[in-house]
Amino acid sequence: MTLPVGTLDQRDPLTRWSCPFYDTLLQETWEDEHFVLNPRSGETHVLNGLTAAILSALAEAPISLDELVERFGPALGGATDEAPEQILDTLLSQLDQLGLIDPALHEDR
Repeated sequence: MTLPVGTLDQRDPLTRWSCPFYDTLLQETWEDEHFVLNPRSGETHVLNGLTAAILSALAEAPISLDELVERFGPALGGATDEAPEQILDTLLSQLDQLGLIDPALHEDR
């Protein structure tokens, strides 16, 4: 399954996101595609390199949208007309909808 495309609600930029069950994900990489099996849902997802790197970063520590923009915005390098904030906000929303990330618990913030 690939990430869904569409208009999604913007996330609160102060919300910190995490992937607390990253170690339980079954992952395989072929060329530029990263396949991730989520044992919680039983679904397999295909991620690009940037998305896989963001998921890995969210496994290390909870990160807000603003922090993601600071860390990964330069990698987007004007690839589209969309602002890095919008691209990464949409990405967070998609990862959330797929059940791959969760808002960090208050004590993790």
